[in-house]
Amino acid sequence: MAVTARRLVGSRGWGLAGVLATVAVASAAACGSADDGAPAAVQGAAPAATSDGTGTPGCAVSGDEARRPLEGFGEVGFRVAGEDGSTFDGCALLADDPGARAQGLMGQRDLRGFDAMVFRHDGPSSGGFYMFQTTLPLSIAYVAPDGTLVSSADMDPCPAAEASDCPTSKPAGPYLHAIEVPQGDLARLGIVPGAVVTFEDRRAP
Repeated sequence: MAVTARRLVGSRGWGLAGVLATVAVASAAACGSADDGAPAAVQGAAPAATSDGTGTPGCAVSGDEARRPLEGFGEVGFRVAGEDGSTFDGCALLADDPGARAQGLMGQRDLRGFDAMVFRHDGPSSGGFYMFQTTLPLSIAYVAPDGTLVSSADMDPCPAAEASDCPTSKPAGPYLHAIEVPQGDLARLGIVPGAVVTFEDRRAP
């Protein structure tokens, strides 16, 4: 998850990825997951503006020139709605195919100006993530189909020579998205128990 090299273990492939998201969409792992890769997040990234007049979160209108697209990855807007009525609109790098999920933020030194990296799956996944070849400490959130938080964990870079020697962070249950951010940043984005996460292309029921 994050500019980190992770592989997804189990449901993804080999890297962990970070996406915590909601709304029935599967995610892949950054920095390293049993089934995909994981990314590294950039600290202090500012919230993105909404993409249209209806309040749907997105990346299009922010005009944030600090974002540096990553070849092979898409972008997706997301909204985190807290139990207290607070909201956070952000823009994330999107890993939604096997290659991107396996790569995640491997080799990256930051989140390239984005708020997070989201790993999307085509269906519920139970694979975990690890930090092989990942250089940044990350936090990962696993998000259920209804947008609620399944579980979260902090992950540290793994200096091992072989991916199989790196510890794996596993979700507490099935998830559709995995969200990776710089370690400790989940609370800043409001991704905590009780919050609901949605993406600009899919809304939670």
